[in-house]
Amino acid sequence: MTDSIFLDTNILVYAYDKHYPKKQGTAQVLLKEGIETESVVLSNQVLGYGNERIHKIWYIPVSAYHLHQNFDILNTFNQR
Repeated sequence: MTDSIFLDTNILVYAYDKHYPKKQGTAQVLLKEGIETESVVLSNQVLGYGNERIHKIWYIPVSAYHLHQNFDILNTFNQR
């Protein structure tokens, strides 16, 4: 059995932050491995605030459809 790992908002933000390539790489690996092993846990609060910070800081546009799709995918892992 794989232990669950709770990731906070900083991991989501650093996954997009090109100003800190080392932190970005680490965050991306944590997310990728966590999703692949189904061990990552993200709260709805982390997802919502992380999304808000990413889009406010870097002005990355996101459609309502993609936001909903991402929440559905990640929420599936949280329910296991």
